[in-house]
Amino acid sequence: MSDNKRLSGIHVLVVDDNSDAREIFQSVITYMGALVTVAVSAEIALKITRHVRPDVMVVDLAMPRRDGAWLIERLRHIKPERGGDIPAVAVTAYDDDYRRADMLALGFHDYLVKPVGTEQLCQTIERLTILGPPVVPRR
Repeated sequence: MSDNKRLSGIHVLVVDDNSDAREIFQSVITYMGALVTVAVSAEIALKITRHVRPDVMVVDLAMPRRDGAWLIERLRHIKPERGGDIPAVAVTAYDDDYRRADMLALGFHDYLVKPVGTEQLCQTIERLTILGPPVVPRR
């Protein structure tokens, strides 16, 4: 398989309120062969997961009203068979070890700092589709 189709067969939900970031993520991930669905807010992403089950979510943390932490908390309270175990990566402009630890504890698999390189993004998506859902204690 050619390198530009390395994500073939993978469905990625990109959640970001910034149109430029959304378009970049969508373009890169689509170019690598994945099917991409986009959501402009955490609320919309949660609604999408009720009807569509992506293989991986790429979620911006800093969004107005409901942020990425809100989304992952709500998602992890849903039964796994209804989408509560969808692997997710947090994406942020803040490189902070405490925030990273908090987001991983909430149920994100990984934490990437913007700007995210193409190779790093693709490797993370590939790894998350192999790893499967996180083990997150129910509250």
